[in-house]
Amino acid sequence: MGFLATIQSTKIDVNFGYVQPSCVLTALLKKDRFFAIDAMIRLVEKSGSYRGAEQNFERVRAHLPAATDAQIERLLRVSAANDQVHHAGLCARDYLPSLISTHGHLLDVATRDKLQAAIEPYASSKSKS
Repeated sequence: MGFLATIQSTKIDVNFGYVQPSCVLTALLKKDRFFAIDAMIRLVEKSGSYRGAEQNFERVRAHLPAATDAQIERLLRVSAANDQVHHAGLCARDYLPSLISTHGHLLDVATRDKLQAAIEPYASSKSKS
């Protein structure tokens, strides 16, 4: 790392027509991890497809060890509210069950029950595989 490392940035591909979240999030994580985690949770919240939800959840998953309880609780709440998240295969089978088991106590009972009911069919399909 030379002296230019502090002013160098990530190359942005203008062919996309917008800045990809991964470019911005990498920089944000270096400066303000909690702000970046909040931004990733907002991406999960706005997921409009199953694959998008899986990608967005995977992105935030890597940073959950550094997340606050309030951030994890919010991630679980937005997952319960967005059917694209709680019905996405990877989210329902792999990501949400472990997060509910470790942090489900942070949710109100109604939200936790709704989320568990939504992902339950995926858990039974996983055991059949």
